[in-house]
Amino acid sequence: STIVIFYYITDRIRSAEIVINDMSPSINVTFPVMSTNQTISSTPVILNLCQGFNSIRIYNRDDYTPDIDRIIVY
Repeated sequence: STIVIFYYITDRIRSAEIVINDMSPSINVTFPVMSTNQTISSTPVILNLCQGFNSIRIYNRDDYTPDIDRIIVY
């Protein structure tokens, strides 16, 4: 398991599904509002990444996802 920090901006609480390497199951993540929608917030997520290259897909079929600023893998 790997800690991945998502940095984002959102105007309200939003959720997203995260899929690693196009494999099931997806992980549902809630992105809370930390202050204004001009402030970059962050939330840590534990993901099962493989060594080497990985793909991370972030989506929500019913609503917008937060605006992702950057992703840092530890």
